[in-house]
Amino acid sequence: MLACTVMTQSHTHEYLAQMLNDIFKRFEIEHNVVRCTTDNASNFVKGFNVFGKKPELISAIAVDDEVNDNQLEKMPARSSYLRVEFEDAIEVEEDGKYEPLSEILDEVPPQDDPTKEPLYKLPAHSRCAAHTLNLVASKDVEDAYKRGRFDKNYETALAKATKIWAYHQRSDNFQKWVKELAGFKLVNPVPTRWNSTFDAVRCINKILGDPEHK
Repeated sequence: MLACTVMTQSHTHEYLAQMLNDIFKRFEIEHNVVRCTTDNASNFVKGFNVFGKKPELISAIAVDDEVNDNQLEKMPARSSYLRVEFEDAIEVEEDGKYEPLSEILDEVPPQDDPTKEPLYKLPAHSRCAAHTLNLVASKDVEDAYKRGRFDKNYETALAKATKIWAYHQRSDNFQKWVKELAGFKLVNPVPTRWNSTFDAVRCINKILGDPEHK
Protein backbone atom coordinates (compact mmCIF):
# COMPACT_ATOMS: atom_id res chain seq x y z
CA MET A 1 0.00 0.00 0.00
CA LEU A 2 1.59 3.25 -1.10
CA ALA A 3 -1.09 5.72 0.01
CA CYS A 4 -4.64 5.90 1.32
CA THR A 5 -6.19 9.34 0.94
CA VAL A 6 -9.56 10.74 1.96
CA MET A 7 -11.40 12.34 -0.94
CA THR A 8 -13.39 15.35 0.21
CA GLN A 9 -14.79 16.47 -3.13
CA SER A 10 -16.98 15.03 -5.85
CA HIS A 11 -15.10 12.27 -7.68
CA THR A 12 -14.71 14.11 -10.99
CA HIS A 13 -12.03 13.15 -13.50
CA GLU A 14 -10.10 16.34 -12.71
CA TYR A 15 -10.18 15.76 -8.95
CA LEU A 16 -8.99 12.16 -9.37
CA ALA A 17 -6.15 13.38 -11.59
CA GLN A 18 -5.19 15.93 -8.95
CA MET A 19 -5.17 13.33 -6.18
CA LEU A 20 -3.06 10.86 -8.16
CA ASN A 21 -0.70 13.61 -9.27
CA ASP A 22 -0.26 14.76 -5.66
CA ILE A 23 0.52 11.21 -4.49
CA PHE A 24 3.15 10.73 -7.18
CA LYS A 25 4.78 14.05 -6.25
CA ARG A 26 4.61 13.36 -2.52
CA PHE A 27 6.65 10.18 -2.96
CA GLU A 28 8.81 11.78 -5.68
CA ILE A 29 7.97 9.10 -8.24
CA GLU A 30 6.16 11.23 -10.83
CA HIS A 31 8.97 10.56 -13.32
CA ASN A 32 9.26 6.85 -12.50
CA VAL A 33 5.69 5.59 -12.88
CA VAL A 34 5.37 3.99 -16.31
CA ARG A 35 1.71 3.03 -16.27
CA CYS A 36 -1.26 3.23 -13.91
CA THR A 37 -4.01 0.59 -13.75
CA THR A 38 -7.54 1.43 -12.62
CA ASP A 39 -11.02 0.01 -13.00
CA ASN A 40 -13.34 1.01 -15.85
CA ALA A 41 -15.05 3.90 -14.06
CA SER A 42 -15.71 6.74 -16.51
CA ASN A 43 -14.07 9.34 -14.25
CA PHE A 44 -10.80 7.39 -14.24
CA VAL A 45 -10.91 6.84 -17.99
CA LYS A 46 -11.59 10.51 -18.71
CA GLY A 47 -8.95 11.66 -16.24
CA PHE A 48 -6.23 9.69 -18.00
CA ASN A 49 -7.54 10.61 -21.44
CA VAL A 50 -7.21 14.28 -20.58
CA PHE A 51 -4.11 14.32 -18.37
CA GLY A 52 -2.39 11.00 -19.06
CA LYS A 53 0.63 10.29 -21.20
CA LYS A 54 0.00 8.46 -24.42
CA PRO A 55 1.38 4.91 -23.96
CA GLU A 56 4.36 3.79 -25.99
CA LEU A 57 3.26 1.41 -28.68
CA ILE A 58 4.50 -2.13 -29.04
CA SER A 59 4.81 -3.34 -32.60
CA ALA A 60 1.96 -5.65 -33.54
CA ILE A 61 4.17 -7.41 -36.07
CA ALA A 62 6.43 -10.23 -34.88
CA VAL A 63 8.20 -12.21 -37.57
CA ASP A 64 8.56 -15.31 -35.41
CA ASP A 65 4.81 -15.32 -34.69
CA GLU A 66 3.60 -14.89 -38.26
CA VAL A 67 0.98 -17.42 -39.31
CA ASN A 68 1.56 -18.76 -42.81
CA ASP A 69 -0.86 -20.49 -45.15
CA ASN A 70 0.36 -23.97 -44.23
CA GLN A 71 -0.32 -23.33 -40.55
CA LEU A 72 -3.76 -21.94 -41.33
CA GLU A 73 -4.69 -25.06 -43.28
CA LYS A 74 -3.77 -27.27 -40.31
CA MET A 75 -5.96 -25.33 -37.91
CA PRO A 76 -9.37 -26.87 -37.03
CA ALA A 77 -11.25 -24.08 -38.75
CA ARG A 78 -11.76 -22.83 -42.28
CA SER A 79 -8.61 -21.07 -43.43
CA SER A 80 -10.64 -18.53 -45.41
CA TYR A 81 -12.44 -17.47 -42.23
CA LEU A 82 -9.16 -17.08 -40.35
CA ARG A 83 -7.62 -15.05 -43.16
CA VAL A 84 -10.48 -12.58 -42.97
CA GLU A 85 -10.01 -12.28 -39.22
CA PHE A 86 -6.27 -11.64 -39.50
CA GLU A 87 -6.68 -9.13 -42.29
CA ASP A 88 -9.30 -7.20 -40.35
CA ALA A 89 -7.20 -7.16 -37.18
CA ILE A 90 -4.67 -4.66 -38.54
CA GLU A 91 -5.50 -1.80 -40.86
CA VAL A 92 -3.07 -1.28 -43.73
CA GLU A 93 -2.63 2.30 -44.89
CA GLU A 94 -2.07 3.30 -48.49
CA ASP A 95 1.69 3.58 -48.03
CA GLY A 96 1.89 0.03 -46.72
CA LYS A 97 2.43 0.91 -43.05
CA TYR A 98 0.53 -0.91 -40.32
CA GLU A 99 -1.59 0.90 -37.75
CA PRO A 100 -1.57 -1.13 -34.50
CA LEU A 101 -4.92 -1.60 -32.83
CA SER A 102 -3.46 -0.38 -29.51
CA GLU A 103 -2.79 3.01 -31.09
CA ILE A 104 -6.47 3.39 -31.92
CA LEU A 105 -7.70 2.21 -28.50
CA ASP A 106 -5.26 4.38 -26.53
CA GLU A 107 -5.75 7.50 -28.62
CA VAL A 108 -6.03 10.61 -26.46
CA PRO A 109 -8.76 13.11 -27.45
CA PRO A 110 -7.41 16.46 -28.63
CA GLN A 111 -7.20 19.22 -26.03
CA ASP A 112 -9.06 22.50 -26.40
CA ASP A 113 -5.70 24.27 -26.52
CA PRO A 114 -2.82 21.93 -27.51
CA THR A 115 -0.20 24.55 -26.59
CA LYS A 116 -1.50 24.93 -23.05
CA GLU A 117 0.35 23.04 -20.33
CA PRO A 118 -2.00 20.50 -18.64
CA LEU A 119 -2.84 21.07 -14.98
CA TYR A 120 -1.74 17.57 -14.02
CA LYS A 121 0.57 15.02 -15.57
CA LEU A 122 -0.36 11.37 -15.25
CA PRO A 123 1.36 8.28 -16.66
CA ALA A 124 -0.12 6.07 -19.34
CA HIS A 125 -3.34 4.29 -18.39
CA SER A 126 -4.38 0.64 -18.42
CA ARG A 127 -7.84 -0.65 -17.61
CA CYS A 128 -7.86 -3.61 -15.25
CA ALA A 129 -8.42 -6.79 -17.28
CA ALA A 130 -9.95 -8.63 -14.30
CA HIS A 131 -12.53 -5.87 -13.80
CA THR A 132 -13.32 -5.87 -17.52
CA LEU A 133 -13.95 -9.63 -17.49
CA ASN A 134 -16.07 -9.24 -14.36
CA LEU A 135 -18.23 -6.63 -16.10
CA VAL A 136 -18.62 -8.90 -19.12
CA ALA A 137 -19.82 -11.75 -16.90
CA SER A 138 -22.16 -9.44 -14.95
CA LYS A 139 -23.65 -8.13 -18.18
CA ASP A 140 -24.25 -11.67 -19.45
CA VAL A 141 -26.06 -12.56 -16.23
CA GLU A 142 -28.16 -9.39 -16.46
CA ASP A 143 -29.12 -10.12 -20.07
CA ALA A 144 -30.02 -13.73 -19.24
CA TYR A 145 -32.16 -12.52 -16.35
CA LYS A 146 -34.03 -10.03 -18.54
CA ARG A 147 -34.70 -12.68 -21.19
CA GLY A 148 -36.31 -14.98 -18.65
CA ARG A 149 -33.65 -17.66 -18.82
CA PHE A 150 -33.49 -18.04 -15.04
CA ASP A 151 -35.92 -19.94 -12.88
CA LYS A 152 -38.77 -17.86 -11.45
CA ASN A 153 -37.58 -18.73 -7.96
CA TYR A 154 -34.41 -16.78 -8.69
CA GLU A 155 -36.41 -13.63 -9.36
CA THR A 156 -38.38 -14.00 -6.12
CA ALA A 157 -35.32 -14.80 -4.01
CA LEU A 158 -33.29 -11.95 -5.51
CA ALA A 159 -36.08 -9.44 -4.88
CA LYS A 160 -36.23 -10.45 -1.21
CA ALA A 161 -32.45 -10.37 -0.88
CA THR A 162 -32.30 -6.90 -2.47
CA LYS A 163 -34.69 -5.55 0.17
CA ILE A 164 -32.53 -7.07 2.92
CA TRP A 165 -29.35 -5.55 1.46
CA ALA A 166 -30.97 -2.13 1.13
CA TYR A 167 -32.22 -2.18 4.73
CA HIS A 168 -28.86 -3.48 5.95
CA GLN A 169 -27.12 -0.59 4.24
CA ARG A 170 -29.24 2.17 5.74
CA SER A 171 -29.94 0.80 9.22
CA ASP A 172 -27.14 0.62 11.81
CA ASN A 173 -29.44 -1.21 14.23
CA PHE A 174 -30.18 -3.91 11.64
CA GLN A 175 -26.45 -4.31 10.95
CA LYS A 176 -25.84 -4.72 14.67
CA TRP A 177 -28.63 -7.30 14.97
CA VAL A 178 -27.30 -9.33 12.03
CA LYS A 179 -23.80 -9.33 13.50
CA GLU A 180 -25.09 -10.48 16.89
CA LEU A 181 -27.12 -13.22 15.17
CA ALA A 182 -24.57 -14.50 12.67
CA GLY A 183 -21.27 -13.16 13.95
CA PHE A 184 -20.65 -11.08 10.82
CA LYS A 185 -22.22 -8.29 8.79
CA LEU A 186 -23.82 -8.88 5.43
CA VAL A 187 -21.98 -8.07 2.24
CA ASN A 188 -23.81 -5.55 0.07
CA PRO A 189 -23.55 -5.97 -3.72
CA VAL A 190 -21.63 -3.15 -5.40
CA PRO A 191 -21.32 -3.06 -9.22
CA THR A 192 -17.65 -2.04 -9.12
CA ARG A 193 -16.68 -4.51 -6.38
CA TRP A 194 -15.74 -7.80 -7.94
CA ASN A 195 -17.71 -10.88 -6.88
CA SER A 196 -19.74 -8.80 -4.42
CA THR A 197 -23.09 -10.25 -5.53
CA PHE A 198 -21.76 -13.79 -5.14
CA ASP A 199 -20.34 -12.97 -1.68
CA ALA A 200 -23.59 -11.24 -0.67
CA VAL A 201 -25.74 -14.24 -1.61
CA ARG A 202 -23.29 -16.60 0.10
CA CYS A 203 -23.62 -14.60 3.36
CA ILE A 204 -27.40 -14.94 3.34
CA ASN A 205 -27.22 -18.63 2.47
CA LYS A 206 -24.77 -19.19 5.30
CA ILE A 207 -27.25 -17.72 7.78
CA LEU A 208 -30.18 -19.64 6.31
CA GLY A 209 -28.19 -22.87 6.32
CA ASP A 210 -27.29 -22.61 10.00
CA PRO A 211 -29.78 -24.64 12.11
CA GLU A 212 -29.43 -22.18 15.00
CA HIS A 213 -30.84 -19.34 12.87
CA LYS A 214 -33.88 -21.11 11.42
